[in-house]
Amino acid sequence: MKEHKIITAFIFLFLCSCGLQSVEESGLRYVTKPAFEIPTHIEWKKIGFAKEIVNIKEKTVVLSGGNNPIPLNEWESFKVSMPWKKNIDRNLLFTKTALLRSPNADLDCEGKACLTEREIKGYTWIELADPIAIDFIPKETD
Repeated sequence: MKEHKIITAFIFLFLCSCGLQSVEESGLRYVTKPAFEIPTHIEWKKIGFAKEIVNIKEKTVVLSGGNNPIPLNEWESFKVSMPWKKNIDRNLLFTKTALLRSPNADLDCEGKACLTEREIKGYTWIELADPIAIDFIPKETD
């Protein structure tokens, strides 16, 4: 405990001798307003069929949805080829969800205009995410 007090005092004296300003003196401020507010018109949906495929080349994840989503009974036999791979199944622990916007949609979009729909192998998919890091790409046996 005594060493901790000595180190703290040393750091304080060191910082004071460097001429560093206090937070107030520097004018440093942080935004306290949330960066994003959930729209009041959001349509919450019960968790149901949520299947994803990943484009390894584009690093984009798409979710079954839109005007012609893949039927649940066709998912197991559904085959994709490179650069697409089926994503791992999700074990979702919540009861309802809402997709606010696709990753590349305009920031000032509203409603369905915020969802980017793609057609892949005859079905429609909604752009869900653009991962910035990938540690593991699942294979059929994983």
